[in-house]
Amino acid sequence: MGVNDGGGHCECEKCLQLRTQFNNQYIAFYNAVAREFQKEFPGKLVSFITYGKAGSVPKNVNLEPNLYIEMFHGYTNNFKMIKEWKAVGAKNIGLYHWIISGGFVIPRYFPRVLGEMWKHVYKEYGMLGGWMESYIQVWLYDGPLQYVVNELAWNINADIEWLLNDYFNNFYGSAGQLMKDFFDRLEEVHKRQADPLVFHHGGWPVSPVQLENFTRKDLDFLDEKLSKAISIAREKYELDVLARLELFNRIWLLSRSFIESYVSLKEMQTIEFVTDYGQIERFIERVNKGFKSIKSIREYKMSEDEAKSIFVNTTLEKYKNKPSLIADFPLEQESFRVFNIITKYMEMSHPQDIEKFWLKIASETDVPQIKKLALSQIFVRKSPESKENLIRNPSFEPEVEYGEDLFAKDSNEKFEWGVSNRKIEGWTTNTPPGTMAKFYWDRSESHSGKYSLSIRTNESQGCFQTRIRVKPGCSYLLEFWVKQSPPDKGGNVLIQGGMPQISVSYPKSEKSQWHRVNVFLQFLQI
Repeated sequence: MGVNDGGGHCECEKCLQLRTQFNNQYIAFYNAVAREFQKEFPGKLVSFITYGKAGSVPKNVNLEPNLYIEMFHGYTNNFKMIKEWKAVGAKNIGLYHWIISGGFVIPRYFPRVLGEMWKHVYKEYGMLGGWMESYIQVWLYDGPLQYVVNELAWNINADIEWLLNDYFNNFYGSAGQLMKDFFDRLEEVHKRQADPLVFHHGGWPVSPVQLENFTRKDLDFLDEKLSKAISIAREKYELDVLARLELFNRIWLLSRSFIESYVSLKEMQTIEFVTDYGQIERFIERVNKGFKSIKSIREYKMSEDEAKSIFVNTTLEKYKNKPSLIADFPLEQESFRVFNIITKYMEMSHPQDIEKFWLKIASETDVPQIKKLALSQIFVRKSPESKENLIRNPSFEPEVEYGEDLFAKDSNEKFEWGVSNRKIEGWTTNTPPGTMAKFYWDRSESHSGKYSLSIRTNESQGCFQTRIRVKPGCSYLLEFWVKQSPPDKGGNVLIQGGMPQISVSYPKSEKSQWHRVNVFLQFLQI
């Protein structure tokens, strides 16, 4: 028995009452079906997935013994979901698991982590089976994991290491051990994440988590293993193996570019200060590698025959067109920050050389983003135009007509925009239909002036809005301060118009305080 995928649960009075009474509006129905089923089909099981509103652990109810409950990703957080369902009487346990590579741009590989988890759930919690959804795009990537999963589904006691040796030795011949080493490093990278039992970082939404744990040493290791594997297959004249490895290399070069761009981004994120010019050269070289990797993603091509031999259920364009995994915007932001650090270092050591230095960087690079960022360092220092604040009414001053009387005296001096039509010049609000947001003009909290804008209730994407007239092809720096309570609340600023939509998350911290946010933008030439 299933529920609607993604939503559409009944909100009638009776169902809401069931949700309140049992913490799960479906469990009473599942129990009733199981009781009737037992009369006609004794010994058979009635299954359902802990998914959506059917996923909440029930209370105030005894589960029928012939219910078979498949846990949706029930192994995360130290098997928390399985333990909670077992505690309320679940006797028959299964797993519902996605092996969906649709949002991945790297080999998805964790056979030991997944296989040992299955064995643990089978032994510790009596797992009977499961419902696994598999969606393959690159069989060269997905093959070894899928092979292990298939074999374990038939025989949970199968030896995982034997299965992997069987796969790699048969598929890659003399290069089998090298390719096993290659994939083993990928599983090692996967295990670096906070919870290795979280397997789904690819499908909906496409998440950069799949790229974040790689290092430059990983890339060097993987490159070496693959290069040696190709050389051995060529030396041994294993033509079928060589053909597979050459195809593998074609798709790996694309995956490698995604990884390289994120490695460069992470390296830039760690930079807090500069101590010498040699360090500056290394920083700029890292930026250079990152932007060139992004360029190679966008320009990557392969022959029609290669694409047909590599891809299943997708195409090269669909495979590489994943904006959330292309790190151009965050790399630009970090590069702008680091270039500012370099300029500040030079102001203390060689202020007379700043313009000459950045002009040299701009003239010698073949990377447009680096040229733009370098010239911006000069522009910000020399041009009066760079000091102009383009945001209308950036300090949220009240209209002269009302002045301080705009505040409501009986509500802690907060002005709730939903009560009055009076607006702060230059600013409007937006609330999605059918949702609630409460907007305030606030003088109890401010950063540098007397006022701030705040949202105290926000059900779904309510926001303040302002418009800025920009010139196509020009770069802009958006700078503002934000404070949140609680400090890890979340939220973001959204920039759109004349460019791909950009969302910048607000900083999170351990205590509520004002954070400065810088966003470096280039608007497209129209």
